Amino acid sequence: MHDTAADRPRSVGPARAAAILYGDWGTSKAYVLGIAFAIAGYASFPILCAMAALTALVGINYYWVCKFYPDGGGVYSAVRDRSRMIATVGALLLIADYLVTASLSVLEGVNYMAHLLEEVANIHIQNPSYWAIGLILIVGFINWFGPRHSGSLAMMLAIPASLAAISIGLIAIPHLGNANFEPMHDSFMHNWMLFAGIVLALSGVEAVSNMTGVMVPDKKHDANGHATVKRTAAITIGLVAAEVVILTILLGAAMHSIPKGVLNQEHTDAMLGQMASYFGKSFFGADHSQVGLVMAKAYASVVGVIMALLLFSAGNTAIIGMISVYYMMSKDKEMPVPFGRLNRFGVPVLPLVLSTLLPCVLLLMFNQTNKLAGLYAIGVVGAITINLGGCATNKKLPMNKFERTVMGATAVIMSLIWITVGYEKHDALIFAIVILALGLFARSFVHERRQLKDEKAFRGMLETGFVPIFDATPGETRILVALRGVTNTLSFAIDEARQRKGRLGVVFVREVKTMIPTGANVNDDPHALTVFHAVKEAVGNDVPLDLIYRTSQNIPESIIQVIADYQADWVIMGAPSGKAITSVLRGSFANEIAQGLPPGARLLIDSWNEYKVPTPTPPKQKKPKEKPADDAPPKEP
Repeated sequence: MHDTAADRPRSVGPARAAAILYGDWGTSKAYVLGIAFAIAGYASFPILCAMAALTALVGINYYWVCKFYPDGGGVYSAVRDRSRMIATVGALLLIADYLVTASLSVLEGVNYMAHLLEEVANIHIQNPSYWAIGLILIVGFINWFGPRHSGSLAMMLAIPASLAAISIGLIAIPHLGNANFEPMHDSFMHNWMLFAGIVLALSGVEAVSNMTGVMVPDKKHDANGHATVKRTAAITIGLVAAEVVILTILLGAAMHSIPKGVLNQEHTDAMLGQMASYFGKSFFGADHSQVGLVMAKAYASVVGVIMALLLFSAGNTAIIGMISVYYMMSKDKEMPVPFGRLNRFGVPVLPLVLSTLLPCVLLLMFNQTNKLAGLYAIGVVGAITINLGGCATNKKLPMNKFERTVMGATAVIMSLIWITVGYEKHDALIFAIVILALGLFARSFVHERRQLKDEKAFRGMLETGFVPIFDATPGETRILVALRGVTNTLSFAIDEARQRKGRLGVVFVREVKTMIPTGANVNDDPHALTVFHAVKEAVGNDVPLDLIYRTSQNIPESIIQVIADYQADWVIMGAPSGKAITSVLRGSFANEIAQGLPPGARLLIDSWNEYKVPTPTPPKQKKPKEKPADDAPPKEP
């Protein structure tokens, strides 16, 4: 019997969610300040303030999106019920955003390290874009193993990065009286163009709506008994948005406090690193003592390293985000089937390859931060526009008049910015057109060829059609075995079930290392169907059998939940095996399950000796011979 429930462990609390969001949204300060100064110089402060106000407004709107979509409110998830075509366009624009985010974040991280090495050790880094490409390839290699600690890494970096940015603002306060605020251009259109040029500070806000499906639910459900995530979403968005808005304004004013000649509009990379060096020397008295100089360099080094690591983490998050969108669209039959095929570590292979190589190609074409920034906004602004516009016009959502009006007005503002970026930045327009054209071509290909007869026959042959029953029978011993494949551990579990005259449950958890929750449909997992088919043949009819299927980002959490639901008395697992690098990147599932084992359940560990099971092939269907029509001419001899 197959459990195809789409439930994933809702284990992401406010702190972890805020850290993950900050790793994407909060990194904007690291490059937006420099980009703003590059395009407007000492007249950029009003533009930064307007950007901060728009950031706060969009944050409020995305809280409403999270409130109305507790199972995933990203642009694709929120809009596909109304128009799958528009939802696909939104998802493709989000991919374009992630693509530039990965390139820009890693490149700017290299710029921070380059500035640090030049400032502290007088070492000049040549061709930062090549270094960025190398780092992206390394990140892609690591992601092949589906690292399970990215959320913890985000939490480790978020607090130090925020404290580093706050420290720059605090030591710059004595200098704010000398800030040089030049007047803006007289033309509204010119100022509007400048404003549209730094709207990339909004990048990352979509991450929070995509996470709602794995957020810790509120204690109280809605009127229909469904889980809500209003509290977690409010804390997550509130913390990150407040930090981004306040520090953007404070650091923008501090940037204007640096005298002319020290800052150069042509060299604005690693702006927070430049500010840490300048204000750090003044704060520690580097001009008056050698100790002060050493402390100033140490302070600038700490800030530079933290910001570089945060930006590298943001690049990794963007790559995982791209993988997630590709995979979700494939599972929803909007991308070709190969986009949904996973490696043994639960990572979609083709999306991983594309998400790693495409940013490298982009860096070969646009090797400077300012050039990449020109491509940035058209993706993120387009995705936000479609998401907010789709939600604001969705009459099925229980919005009040105020929420619907504000969200609609925000969507109009974002659409105007979107049009402006497309009109002003031709490279960005061409970039978006190419991404949309390739994506929509793949979609049309899928819609023509997505249901093959042999796949239907294969699935029909293995489909059981049973419904899982988890009601405990008094005195019945329940044995649960967790399998990744058919192994000797299964034989051990069958023997235990026979000796104890108990019921055997076999759980197959498909690890899916994506950020966006997807449904657990066993019919879309040929490997799981093959394993279940082999298990049924091995067990026979003398042991009651339950087949349980789940998908999860965290295998131990899912297995622990199944143990509790199944009310298992004994849990059997095979000992993990593999190369050393796999163990380092993935950790030990058995240890985590042992620590979270529900009361009353006992854990048995069996050696892991996997052997391959022949994959059943669908029966060949003979084509019926065509009978000649009555009026057909006879064949010539």
